Amino acid sequence: MVRVSSWVAVSVAVLSALLQFGCGGKPNQLAAFLEDAELQCETEAQRCNLCAAFQDMLDLTPEQLRNRRYCDYTGQPGRWDLPTLLSRHFVPGSKQHSIGPRFYDEVKSAEVRQQVQRFLDRLGRFDEGTSLGQGPTAT
Repeated sequence: MVRVSSWVAVSVAVLSALLQFGCGGKPNQLAAFLEDAELQCETEAQRCNLCAAFQDMLDLTPEQLRNRRYCDYTGQPGRWDLPTLLSRHFVPGSKQHSIGPRFYDEVKSAEVRQQVQRFLDRLGRFDEGTSLGQGPTAT
């Protein structure tokens, strides 16, 4: 009886830890969205705005990102938060993919950081008129 109780207690503790630390099977919606999304931008200002946002995603805390505002597509400063900026410049590769409600919980994950770095690398090779990216004009 003691062995069964110990086994149950250990199992519950392990399962609880897995769920608490995100190993319970919840997919990272932001990483999935960025994985196959098409980045679109039309001007150097948009490219710079996106570059600034991507760099912020690598450098700032989730709380700092929540408070940060970026230019809209017309260049008006302070208009869009980060999820809005990304949703306006990315076309999801699948209808099932979206930025998701856990954006600020997922933004610092290794998967998202890898995708962000990939887009920063691509934006560094931006030629105006391509559907590659935009630019940073963070406020």
